[in-house]
Amino acid sequence: MQSQRPIETLLFMQREKDFNSCLNELNPIGIPVLRLDGANGFKLGEHFNSEALALLCIQQPEDVMLLQCLAEILDRIRETRALIWLNIAEADPEEYLALIADRADTYNLMNMLVLHSMPMELSISAYRLQPFPEATFAPLNDSDGGKIFNRIWGDFQQRTAIAHPSLHIPGSFLAKHRVGGGKYLGGYMDRLIKQFARIYNIRLRFRRPVNESSWLSDMEIRGLVRRKEVDLPMYGRIFSFNTEYTTYLDIAQVFIVVPCGKEMRLDDIYKSLRPYFLVTLGVYLIFALLEQLLELANQRIGRREGVNWNWFTWLVNLRAFAGALGLPIGIIRRYRSLTMRQFLMLMYVFSLVFSCFFSASLSALLTKLPCYQHIQNFEELQRSGLPVMFDEYAASMSELQENRVQIGQLTNKVLAPNIKRNDLMFALDTHHAYQTSSRLWQIVNNYQSRYRRNVLCASPGLILFYDYPIVGLVQSNSVFKATLNEFIYRAHDVGLVRHWILEAMRSLTATQIEPHNQTHSYAEFTQAPLTNRDLLWVL
Repeated sequence: MQSQRPIETLLFMQREKDFNSCLNELNPIGIPVLRLDGANGFKLGEHFNSEALALLCIQQPEDVMLLQCLAEILDRIRETRALIWLNIAEADPEEYLALIADRADTYNLMNMLVLHSMPMELSISAYRLQPFPEATFAPLNDSDGGKIFNRIWGDFQQRTAIAHPSLHIPGSFLAKHRVGGGKYLGGYMDRLIKQFARIYNIRLRFRRPVNESSWLSDMEIRGLVRRKEVDLPMYGRIFSFNTEYTTYLDIAQVFIVVPCGKEMRLDDIYKSLRPYFLVTLGVYLIFALLEQLLELANQRIGRREGVNWNWFTWLVNLRAFAGALGLPIGIIRRYRSLTMRQFLMLMYVFSLVFSCFFSASLSALLTKLPCYQHIQNFEELQRSGLPVMFDEYAASMSELQENRVQIGQLTNKVLAPNIKRNDLMFALDTHHAYQTSSRLWQIVNNYQSRYRRNVLCASPGLILFYDYPIVGLVQSNSVFKATLNEFIYRAHDVGLVRHWILEAMRSLTATQIEPHNQTHSYAEFTQAPLTNRDLLWVL
């Protein structure tokens, strides 16, 4: 036993004030020993992370109550090894073994070895617990070989596990077959749980028929797990410490998406080109000034007399005006000098670049239907008065973020079930803002890409949580937890989890989302005569 998995801590369990316990005289050397009874209220997992071995001595039927105390001490680490010294006068320990097996099955104690000996005899019989499918003890022989205790169980021998799909997309949803229209579970949590049950020989039984499954809230799912009505819920949620959880399945951001800005009016499009007018005016003045200075310099070099500064030529210079607007520029006699020709070439190049850039910008603005800027941060969201749809779990988590005080100050929060929020998002409703996650947003964004423009938009300033782990739920002290975590680790190593997530998103986008009646405020383009308002840009 020590060679297979080294023992770093010994836990001796005995009844309170039991002075006749067979463990009283046992004092191993070199291994720390904890002597506890049922009155301590001590939880080993909160104080130690070393490999432990629990040692119990049962001499009469009343001593079986020590298993309940042991289960409380080994809370959340029920896979810890336990060795029971059964020191009784009966030669046949079957009655005691059945009683111990029943308690082990009740408290999910999986790694247990019983050593049976009779008083005043040296012979010892060993029995190893076989926890699956039902807890029983089998004799342990020297010829069996292999490990005495299993850290991870690879075969649950058709142990029944009750599953229930949560229908929280994209982790769980009912998709439709393209041929026949039959429904099947297509979420990544659905695929993970079904593959886990198939590989580890678990008989998966659904709480209700799959076709009759309905959406459940986070509180309802946690209630089913807490009451032990469901062993393996097909549900992925943001990590929290108030539940028993698996290892991480995905990393996600939680943020708020808002309606995109409305389409810009024609006069606002031309008003947005005002910076080009200022650039044109500035370039015109610079070109006119440079031409005047170069002309004065050439005349001074040629020692011509009667050369004066002409303010009218500087203010009204058609060549500089043509260069600033990209119009043709004629070559006159006074441009024969090398300096003036270089200056003319500079105006040519600028004229070409500026005219192309201006034409491209104007063409893009008139053909791509630009929109006004949407809400960028929490302050703008608060001022807009737009209702923000939160689910209760994410809303309660956001209130706890000290570095996100502005989230708690939002007065326009609306708590709604996820299923209602999802329906409104896929209907492209623009009367609300929506709290969502990165995976769900990818699906909605792909869904709305089939239209001419986006209806819902995300902003970097509206992120609630950065890179939070998505985990699954299991029962407290579940017999499947350790093996399920090991399966998830292996699935991550070979890329299966990512593959299941992408397949679920693809399936949801292709088959699950039915065409919704659009309720957004997007108006199709209609031909209409120009009005005086459309010509204000000329002024």
